[in-house]
Parts: sequence; structure tokens; C-alpha cells
Amino acid sequence: MSGLPAATPAPPPAGPPSPLAPLLKSTSRADPSLFLRTSPSPFYILVYVDDMILITADSAELEHGHYLQQVLERFDMARGTPQVTPLPVGHHLTPLTSPSSSHPYAELIGSLIIHTDYATCLSPLLLAAAPGFLEASWQESSQILPDGRTLLYQDVELVTEEGEQGRMPVTLVSLLIPENNEQQHQQKRAAVILLHSTNKSKEALLEKQKEIACLGFVAITCDNRYHGARASSPSAYSDALVKAWRTGQEMPFLFDPVWDVLRLLDYLTAAHTDIIDCSRIGITGVSLGGMVAWLAAMVDPRIAAAAPMIGVQCFKWAVDNNCFHARVASIPHAFNAAAADMGKSEVDAQVVTAVWNRITPGLLHQFGPRNSLPAICPRPLLILNGESDPRCPVEGLREAVRRTEEAYSRARVPHRFEFYAERGVGHEVTDAMWDKTITWMQTHLLAG
Repeated sequence: MSGLPAATPAPPPAGPPSPLAPLLKSTSRADPSLFLRTSPSPFYILVYVDDMILITADSAELEHGHYLQQVLERFDMARGTPQVTPLPVGHHLTPLTSPSSSHPYAELIGSLIIHTDYATCLSPLLLAAAPGFLEASWQESSQILPDGRTLLYQDVELVTEEGEQGRMPVTLVSLLIPENNEQQHQQKRAAVILLHSTNKSKEALLEKQKEIACLGFVAITCDNRYHGARASSPSAYSDALVKAWRTGQEMPFLFDPVWDVLRLLDYLTAAHTDIIDCSRIGITGVSLGGMVAWLAAMVDPRIAAAAPMIGVQCFKWAVDNNCFHARVASIPHAFNAAAADMGKSEVDAQVVTAVWNRITPGLLHQFGPRNSLPAICPRPLLILNGESDPRCPVEGLREAVRRTEEAYSRARVPHRFEFYAERGVGHEVTDAMWDKTITWMQTHLLAG
């Protein structure tokens, strides 16, 4: 396509040496993923993406139970009650449940890290293989409500990948269950992820987050890329979209945020299983957040129910029917840059097609709603749009809605799909939409 920035193939950078190299000294010439140590006894590590096989003739090298018991005794923790970290919602440390040792915290952690060389070398590999589990920070606070109940706020910064945008601020809000209510303490809760719109932050959803938490959910928000605490300047998001168009190195419009949601799900299903029922996690979002919620529900079956608001649209229909102008106006800088790069005086269908193919490849075709919405079946899906929304024209969704209704009917769960287009409403979220979304989550995540 004329004017499209040429992508010149370049050899991948050599990158830093493997963290295993200092320990194992040599790798196989036949397979660079095979690391080996020949003395004092043969030891092999085979790494492939996020899978790893350890092979050794000495089983003691893989057994750390005796050493860990010694560490516990050394730090006066051998008789302590095991506890997952982070601590479950509502847990309070007291002098009786805390270690009495005066040994520094760093010394304890060091004892665990340096026990075996290969454990130290594998640490960065494991973090890279399972991003989203690493907490860069953790803060907790509470609020007493007028009715006497207490909301617990947990602010976490997750590291989802390398780089500045890999640090994702997350807030979890839930009702604090009194310690004397043992039955409720043992009950796991459903969770709802709420995603904000363009040029907003997770704080914009705080009141709805609190409302949903008061209904018994764990309500979770996060900052989108280049938004909120992840924005270095007011133009950070626009600049990132222009850069994505010109370099193709990031996909901050939709696909990178979807990745963040998947990493958030990894975190919730690993670190909060004591309080969250991982089979009852729902997702909703507004505008940009609605688009991310829709696509995340498509790709990850861990999302048990979805209710995207004013986000679901058919990008290809908009291009084919010259109805893309309102969507373009919401993020104009990338399209204006593309038009200039392509030698055009205005943004036309050719420019819009080029931008979508560059920053969200597949969005005009296989990831469009006619394919992606039926893929969510049989999980509950509620789509909420304004009937007069120029950014998400309902005319462009008719075929996708029909195909989705057919999919849910074939699965014999037609009640799990609903398309709601509010009459006389443009690109805005109404109280009626929020009410329907919350009721949807209660019906499909709390009932029974």
C-alpha cells in the first residue's frame, strides 16, 4: 500500500546471556535450549517457552524439604501456621501469629534464594515464563461505611512483562467479613473486573467498584496502558498509538490491554484462590474497556460472564459503509499520522484499513464480532450499546448478533445471551446499562 511505512527485516538482537549460563557453563550445540553441567554430577535442564524438564541422577539436588525445615527452625517459624501470600482478604496479623525471631527479613529471604545455584539462576526464567505473578508493591486500607460494614481496599502493582508499561496498577475492593462469622469466612466469592474508557483511569470506576463490592463480589479495576498511573504525560496514549502505527512494535489499542487482562487472571487464579471462586470471574468495561472485555472473554474461558458496554462494534462494516468517522475522532492522532505518511490530505477508508491492520491485525476479519461473539458461547454474554451510538453503530452488528443468538440456541442456553440497544442513547453509559450489567453478574455469578 502506497505510503505505508516499510518494515525492513532485521536480525534479532543477541540479548543478554541466559541466566543459566553461569551455572551450567555449556549448552548443547544441537539445541540451545538444553543446558548441562557435567560435574560434580550430571545435571540437565531443558527449557521450552514456559515448560522445563530437570534431569539428574542425584535426587537430593531436587529435594529441599530438609533444608527448608532447617530454615523454619532457624527463624522460629517451624510451629507457625502456613499461610498463602498475599494474605487473604480480612486477615489480620497479630503478635501471636507473627514470628518472634529478630532475624532480618532479608536474611530469611536470602536463605531461601542461595540454597542452590540452579534455583537462583532459574528465578528470572520462572518470572519471565509466568509474568503477572510478580507483585512490585502491595498496600491495604479500609473504609467504614455508614451502615457499619467495612470495605477493604488492596492496591497491587503487577509486573506483566518487561518495560515501563509492564507495571500494571490493580485495585481490589471487597467487603471485610467479621472474624467471628466463620461460615462466611469459608465461602469464596465471585469477582468482577471493571475496565475504564479512553483517557480515564481505574479511579473513574471507583464508585461502581464499591457498589459491586457491597453486593458480595470482589471488584477489581486496573489502569489501561498509557492511562492513569501508566501515563507519563497527557499525550502518552495518543503518542503510543502513533508509535504503534509507525513501528508496529506495540499494540496498545486493544491487544496489549487484553494481554494485561490475561495476566491479571493468572494473578487472581494463583494468588487469591483463598477468597475468589476462580470459576466465577466476570468482566465488564466502558467503551475502550468494553472492547477489551469483549476480546478478553473471547480468548480466555476463565472469564465466566461478560457484559461489555458501548464497546462492541464491527470495524469492517464501519469501513465498508463509510461509518468510521466517529471512531476515528476518538483517537485521531494515529489516523492523522497515517494519512500524512501515506501522502493523503484526509483520513479515508484506505487509511483506516491500514491503521487497523497495523495496530490491531485481524480486527477487520477473524477477530471481528461475527466470529468472536459466538466464540464466547456458552458463557453468559450481555452486550450493551446505545441505539444511536455513532462509534458502535448497531446496524453493523446485526449479522454478528444473529450468529451469536444461533450459537447460544444450538447450545441450548439462549437465556445466556442478550443484546441491549438503549433507545435514544449515543456513545454514553446510562444508569439503565449499569443496572442491567450488575443484575447480569448477580444472576450468572451469584445465583446458586
